[in-house]
Amino acid sequence: MMISISKFKDEDMDHLMNMIYNRDLNSSLANDLPEHGYIAFCNMAPVAVGFLRICESDLAIMDSVMTNPQFESEIRHWALEGIISALMDDARHFGIKKILAYSIDDGIRKRAKSFGFKELPQVLMCAEVGD
Repeated sequence: MMISISKFKDEDMDHLMNMIYNRDLNSSLANDLPEHGYIAFCNMAPVAVGFLRICESDLAIMDSVMTNPQFESEIRHWALEGIISALMDDARHFGIKKILAYSIDDGIRKRAKSFGFKELPQVLMCAEVGD
C-alpha cells in the first residue's frame, strides 16, 4: 500500500466531488474551500482530503476532512494521518498557535486526539443568515 500526499489543486475537484457524492453529503461543501489543502492517493486513486481555514493571526480550523468510503479502513486511516500531519506542519509554518476541529465521527475524533486535539466543553452552534 503506497499512500502519497500532495497539495490539493483545482484539477482535484472531481475527486472531491466524488467523495462528497459517495458520502451522500451536500455538494455545496465544495463551494468555499480554504486555500490550503491536501489530497491523499493510494495507487493513484483518491482516498482522503483535508483543508486548513486560517481565521485569525494565530487560529485556524481544520475543514472539510473526508475520506473515500470505497477504500478499506486501514488505507483511509493512513491517508488521514498523512493529511492531518501535513496540515499541522503548514499551521506551524504559518505561525498558527491553535487549530479547531469538529466532527460527528468517533473515528475522526479518536484520530484527532492522537494528534493532541482535546475535546472542549463548548457546544458548536451555527446560525444561517443568508439564502
